[in-house]
Formats: sequence, C-alpha cells, structure tokens
Amino acid sequence: YSFQQPQSFPQSSFHSFPLPSDQPLPTAFFQPKIISQDAAEEPTPLELIPLIFELVPLSKDDIFVDIGCGDGRILKEASKSGCFSIGIEINPELATRASRLPNVKIINKDALEYDYSIATVVYMYLYPDLMEKIIPKLVPGTIVVSYSHRTQNMAWNRFGNFYVGTK
Repeated sequence: YSFQQPQSFPQSSFHSFPLPSDQPLPTAFFQPKIISQDAAEEPTPLELIPLIFELVPLSKDDIFVDIGCGDGRILKEASKSGCFSIGIEINPELATRASRLPNVKIINKDALEYDYSIATVVYMYLYPDLMEKIIPKLVPGTIVVSYSHRTQNMAWNRFGNFYVGTK
C-alpha cells in the first residue's frame, strides 16, 4: 500500500430529515457516551469519511474491518470499493442499524473477541489502551487507520486527524 495525502478537506454536509434507516445518523445526534475505560460511542464525522479512502484506497481484494462500526457510516463508504466489509459492534442497537446496509457483515460482539486474521485493512476510532490490545491480534502487513489516536506499539504516519500504519 502507498498512503496518499488527501487533495482537500471537504466542507460539512447537511442532511434532510427524517433519514432512511440505511443512512448514517448525523454526527450532531451523538453525544459521546463512555462505555468503558477503553471506549466511547462517538462516530467519525461524516465529512471526514471520504478521506479515509483517499489515504488507503481499497480494492475488491481487500477485507476491511471497522472496529466499533456504530451505524455503519464507514462500512457504507468502504463497500463502494467492492471489498468485503465487516463491522464489529458491541452495542446491539447500533449493530442492528448497521446490519441493514447492503454488502456488509456485522458482528455484534466485543472487539477483543474477534479473530482479525482475514483483515487486510482495519479502521478504528478507539482509545489507545484498547488499540494496544487489538493491534497484536492483527496479522503482519495489516493496514491500520485510526482517527484521533495512536499507540506506542506501532509506527504511524499522520495525516490531519488520521493516523495510518502497518502492523
């Protein structure tokens, strides 16, 4: 993989209401909810999602895993590449919402219990303590994209608020 600097940062997008059930909820609907010392429910801003796939373009041969996929907003964009997209979500309500998206598989379980051996690209917006528990579960060569946080157990390249590295 070669990491690419995004061309520009997009302007905020606004949505009409009500949203169909297969549409992601606007970030403004979410107040960060702490669910453990390692994680909170807070989505990646909608306007930044395209930058993920400018940094790490996906192909139909990739297996993309979004850890803590929430409503599936990132999986929806990832699936446009034709790759196999998997979302790991511990919250059953959010997992149900994300499972309505076409061409994605949602697994409703703790991210620490998932087998990441098939993943080629992993996205996470998690606190560093949880990231440090998950990264050792990845196979060497897995590309990791993280929003806002990085760990000491891996080398990272920074692009705005995103960090990209290879296990």
